[in-house]
Amino acid sequence: PDVDMQEAHSLLVSFPPLLRDHLRGDINLKAIPALAKVPFALDHAPSEIVRRYYLLIEQWKRDGRIDVMDQRVLDDDLQRLLDICGGCERIRNTPIVPSYRTFVRQCVFIFLATFPWGIADDFGWWTVPLTIVTAYFMLGLETVAEHIEEPFGEDDDDLDLERLCLVIDLSVTEVFRRSRPSALVPKRIGR
Repeated sequence: PDVDMQEAHSLLVSFPPLLRDHLRGDINLKAIPALAKVPFALDHAPSEIVRRYYLLIEQWKRDGRIDVMDQRVLDDDLQRLLDICGGCERIRNTPIVPSYRTFVRQCVFIFLATFPWGIADDFGWWTVPLTIVTAYFMLGLETVAEHIEEPFGEDDDDLDLERLCLVIDLSVTEVFRRSRPSALVPKRIGR
């Protein structure tokens, strides 16, 4: 039983870093202990974690360690993992349409080209600094919009996936420690 719990823990804490790497297109199975011995490349590594968890649950059901209700709850949880993966993949694979980006840039350019003419009578020579400041913010918003299109990368503007993975690892490890006082918890996963 303790070996099964170690495997369950290992699979569960492997999912976030594997999903992170999957979203970045940089999967190194050797860095994920639960999949380090896979002798072939995986087309969709996060689903392999879920598949292995299902095999573990089936074994627990056969051994009488869980009942049908427990199996249903675990099935729902595993389905949520795949739903999370699918949602992240949709974000990654749905870029902003280039024509939309072009249209927004044209609108910003037209606004900035006509802005000084609209305020020149009221602000006189202050039109120049006001136009520069307005252009700075308008062009800055456009630049920020481009950067947040891909939130799963490793740039400063991207989500801090390393921190999220660490927090999940710590939380899952704490739950497993509380459920079994013996030292079941294997080494941490990281990059």
